[in-house]
Amino acid sequence: MYINPVLLDDLNDLTASLDLAGANLPGLIQLLENATELAVPSLLGWKLTFTVQRRPLSLTSIHPQVDTGDVCASLDVPLSRLLSPTADGQVTLYAAEPGAFTTLAADLATALHLPADQLGLDRDLEPDLTSGLTGLRELSAMNRAVGVLVERGHTMASAEEQVERQSAVTDSDARRLRTPA
Repeated sequence: MYINPVLLDDLNDLTASLDLAGANLPGLIQLLENATELAVPSLLGWKLTFTVQRRPLSLTSIHPQVDTGDVCASLDVPLSRLLSPTADGQVTLYAAEPGAFTTLAADLATALHLPADQLGLDRDLEPDLTSGLTGLRELSAMNRAVGVLVERGHTMASAEEQVERQSAVTDSDARRLRTPA
């Protein structure tokens, strides 16, 4: 499996910024990827997503030779059972063979004591194939906006509320502009 070393550095930075100091997230992802590749030889890559301040922050590692249509199976695994109950996120695995994760999903459900419906089979068969970190720019912009409002006398709570409200309007406008008439 292809692992971009720059992404592992990003993962270290992400772990530090998420206050998961005790978790060796890069090591856990590496172990998960290695174990998954043994169980699913057609593994193409993964996407790690955390929700931070109600915003998705994702790190994706897909083999650079994968094309649209190569992904025929996916598996979503919630991270709360792997890291901590407060970790809001998931890892999504991608494979080239249809049904590649069926047995692994059953094994993980048993090992993690999860209902089978919490492991998402084949929910993401058309992923963004761009490896890298996404969502950080947006999160950073929101944090800077909150900082400006706090500097101007707002409380942290009111600043976050105002930025979230404005962000929801902006997100809604962006979706409306992208939707063809």
